[in-house]
Amino acid sequence: MNIKQIVAGIYYAGVNDRVTSLFEGLWPIPKGVSYNSYIVAGSEKTALIDTVRIDTVRDFFNNIKGLIGDRKIDYLVVNHMEPDHSGSIPEIVRAYPELKIIGNAQTVGMIKGFYHIDDPDRFLTIKDGEEVSLGDMTLRFYLTPMVHWPETMMTYVPERKTLFSGDAFGCFGALSGAVVDTEMTTDLYFPEMHRYYANIVGKYGMHVQRALKKLAGVEFDYICSTHGTTVSPKSWPSTTACRNMNRKRESPSSTDRCMATRPRRPRRLPAALPRPECAISASTTLLTAR
Repeated sequence: MNIKQIVAGIYYAGVNDRVTSLFEGLWPIPKGVSYNSYIVAGSEKTALIDTVRIDTVRDFFNNIKGLIGDRKIDYLVVNHMEPDHSGSIPEIVRAYPELKIIGNAQTVGMIKGFYHIDDPDRFLTIKDGEEVSLGDMTLRFYLTPMVHWPETMMTYVPERKTLFSGDAFGCFGALSGAVVDTEMTTDLYFPEMHRYYANIVGKYGMHVQRALKKLAGVEFDYICSTHGTTVSPKSWPSTTACRNMNRKRESPSSTDRCMATRPRRPRRLPAALPRPECAISASTTLLTAR
């Protein structure tokens, strides 16, 4: 895959999965899926937005190195904790031992339980609306719980009008070179976006509406989700589509029932996973948060 600049200082570093046949063991993905991650390279600090599924970590590191070379990563922003986005956190921390992990209180607790990264100095815990400076760019955080896990949040860079939306606005389908929707034919991806929303996010419609309401005053030129294309609302009105799909989920038609081809089974999140060999020592020297 080509590594792409989305806008000045913001880059795509994600990977494709063309091997998995069922997303989360349930949903057919004959056209594959992407696990998206992004680099925000400010004049003073560099942030990595989300990671990828652990079995794709080698390609992920190749992408990161191809983008920033030996430049260090100062912050890892965790918008969503599902393993296809958080699975590479321990490897990233091993590779960049001085970085701070940015997340909300729920995120920090889940990272400690999932990956046994226990050093309190490792984390920068943020609240809704707080900001972190990278120099000439700013990261602003919006908590959007239950879109579609309890810890989910979104990250916004106002200087570039770019929103990192987590699973919201995501879609099935691997990327084939282009990343931004204006650089590709979207005929493939829009139906896959509808199918993704109907099956994965739509059942949390009330929480989606709350998130959209919270973001109503935010201006964005690009929406960077954790799956699928980076969308430009000016060329592809995905926010309107999301609202419309959500309303349909609240009053499902026969078409919507066909879209959600299989019921999504409720799952209980594990309190902790077995301690991996790559667990991070609490004695690691860290940067002081700015």
